[in-house]
Amino acid sequence: MRAVRRATIGIAALLALVVSAAPVAGARSRARLTVAKAQPMTVHGAAFHRRERVRLVLRPGSGAAVTRRVRASSSGTFTVAFPTAKLGRCAGWTVTATGAAGSRATLRRPPLPACLPA
Repeated sequence: MRAVRRATIGIAALLALVVSAAPVAGARSRARLTVAKAQPMTVHGAAFHRRERVRLVLRPGSGAAVTRRVRASSSGTFTVAFPTAKLGRCAGWTVTATGAAGSRATLRRPPLPACLPA
């Protein structure tokens, strides 16, 4: 009786593990952006759709927005530089990446607290 009970519990535990791991294995990560380099401002994108056309808009705290377009690699990654963007040391900025296949990611840096007026 104990052996049957242990086997049943073991099978149930194994089944629960397989069922809980299945969505993770097939799930797609959300698209994301990270800063690759500060000068010139360079961002790295990951988890976008394969070969997706992506439009990136850098909005500095002050000044005009800068737009770049890129195609993601077969692994869904890209790196884009904004060499003409003028970003102040204290100013905040936002980079938004919008893919043609629906991927979307935003990266923000608020103004630095040490630079805000008292």
